[in-house]
Amino acid sequence: MLLTLAALAVVLGPLIFVHELGHFLAAKAVGIQVLRFSIGFGRPIFGWRRGETEYWLSWLPLGGYVKMAGLEDEGVAGGVEGGKSDVPIDPARAFDRQPVWKRTIVILAGVTMNAVFAFLIYSGLAATTGAPELASTEIDSVAAHALPPGTEALGRLRFGDRIVRVNGDTIRSWNALLDHLLAGPTTLRFEVAGRPEPIVVHLPDGGLSTRQTLAQALTRLDPPRLGIVEPGRPAIRAGLRPGDVLVRANGDTLRSWSAVLHTVWNSPAKPVRF
Repeated sequence: MLLTLAALAVVLGPLIFVHELGHFLAAKAVGIQVLRFSIGFGRPIFGWRRGETEYWLSWLPLGGYVKMAGLEDEGVAGGVEGGKSDVPIDPARAFDRQPVWKRTIVILAGVTMNAVFAFLIYSGLAATTGAPELASTEIDSVAAHALPPGTEALGRLRFGDRIVRVNGDTIRSWNALLDHLLAGPTTLRFEVAGRPEPIVVHLPDGGLSTRQTLAQALTRLDPPRLGIVEPGRPAIRAGLRPGDVLVRANGDTLRSWSAVLHTVWNSPAKPVRF
């Protein structure tokens, strides 16, 4: 029980706090009287008053709340929020006396702050960890019909072919390959392991749309290794666990995720033996 409460405090606490901070800042900005801004619920551990607003740090660390004039809760809700404020109320600045546009700004500010918070968190993660590096440069398949004009020679690539260099640059990951496809010169020279001659293609234009079409026509060989297995799903009941590599399905050898998907899609309402 205590562990659950601690987890709630850690996960939900910051989200609720940021949400309420949005309401608080918006109310202050449009002139609505804010009686109290509290981090946490219940009675205060300590607090102070600055101007017309009380600032509390309360005992229950499950986010926080904003108490505005015109929205003072009584009874149980008021008790959870630490009781009635001692700050004198200015009726003209109460929330329920304000025009619709002001109330709308205050209401929407909470979710807006949550969106900004989420954007900052994910931006920070992307900046510090970067995109996951896809190590394999092996080809699963090429959608020859989707290749842009001038790049049809890439249709000669076969399952398992490994691209080792593009225009003389060593390619060690699929990300690096995509970088060359999306931002390289219009003439691309692909060297494939085990092939004596390179594959040379010429993009008729260097536009991003053409380059994206070329990149999407190539499918990376993705070994069928399980990452996440959802609890309660048939896979977990069958004994599959994260990290397992699927090697056969119904007796057929599996060498890529596309082969796994092909087997599953062609076995509707039928058991698949891995």
